[in-house]
Amino acid sequence: YRGNNMIAAQAEMRWNFIWRLHLSVFGGIGTFYGTSTSVSQVDVWDGVAFPSGGYGLSLLTSEETGIVVRFDFAWGRYGDFNWYFEMGNSF
Repeated sequence: YRGNNMIAAQAEMRWNFIWRLHLSVFGGIGTFYGTSTSVSQVDVWDGVAFPSGGYGLSLLTSEETGIVVRFDFAWGRYGDFNWYFEMGNSF
């Protein structure tokens, strides 16, 4: 998706589940628009909003270094989904 301007927001909540194991829930929404520079002209609910969400599991492998291993599942507006494996926090 392309446009001259973009607006996006995302958030994540984490819970310390057991020991160094954390659960997370995350979501976001974004849209793009043409050549207008006025944010007030954007209607993100007019069919061009792109919501996403997901959940994940992370393990703090070392408290000393703060290294985290994450396994996330995320989905988007059109029912597409992906699995992610990462080393490090998303934020």
